[in-house]
Amino acid sequence: MLLSVLGCFPTQAFNMRQLHSIPAPTAKQVSYMHPAPGGRNEPRSDPFNWLADRSCAEPEVLRYLHAENQYAAQQLQDTRELQSRMLAECAGRTPEVEKTAGRLVGAHWYYSQRGPGQQYWVQVRRAAAPLDDSQIAEVVLDPNQLAAAGQHDYLDMGDSTVRALEQGAQCRCSSYRQVSIPPVFE
Repeated sequence: MLLSVLGCFPTQAFNMRQLHSIPAPTAKQVSYMHPAPGGRNEPRSDPFNWLADRSCAEPEVLRYLHAENQYAAQQLQDTRELQSRMLAECAGRTPEVEKTAGRLVGAHWYYSQRGPGQQYWVQVRRAAAPLDDSQIAEVVLDPNQLAAAGQHDYLDMGDSTVRALEQGAQCRCSSYRQVSIPPVFE
């Protein structure tokens, strides 16, 4: 009752049969022992290690994740209106353009910014003196363009660092890779 008063659940009565029409998926357990770190003699058991398929290509893992997504969607279907309201409220509180604090490297300020519709932070720079919002930022690296050109669902830039060189700057992206992944909710 308290949860419905706070607006966490719809006020209509729950139909318990409806909530459990799809059974909760149960992950199988496969014996696996992680080696002990640092050479200690204490290995750790992890019966769900088979779910750690980082390539997202194992059919059994994908089937299990799809079942989890179906179950979650069914369990949360009564909260869709609340989810939409909360998402709209969060979006309304987010500034149109987000910026990180700048870092002075040589003759330029380097920082990241993300504008409307951009999923990834864009690495930009401006001349060091004087720094004001009327200056146009020079794009050093735009992962949004890389993601659009890559024709993949997921882009992982890894760690990017800016190094001052004698004739400018270079943005180095370590562990650049692209992997297709299934959607969380369909």
